[in-house]
Amino acid sequence: MLISDDKLKNISAEMKIARHTYSAMIHSQFTQWSLTPSEQEVAHAVIKGIKL
Repeated sequence: MLISDDKLKNISAEMKIARHTYSAMIHSQFTQWSLTPSEQEVAHAVIKGIKL
C-alpha cells in the first residue's frame, strides 16, 4: 500500500506534537515529585528502557 507524501507529513507532524505533549507531561510529573536532576535522568532512562 502506498502512502502519499502529504499523509506522511501529517503523520510526522502529529507524532512531533504527541512527543512534545508526552515529554511535557513527564516533566510536569517529575516536578510534582520534586525529583532531583539525577533522579530525573534515571527515570528517563527507565521510561526509555535503557540499561544503566
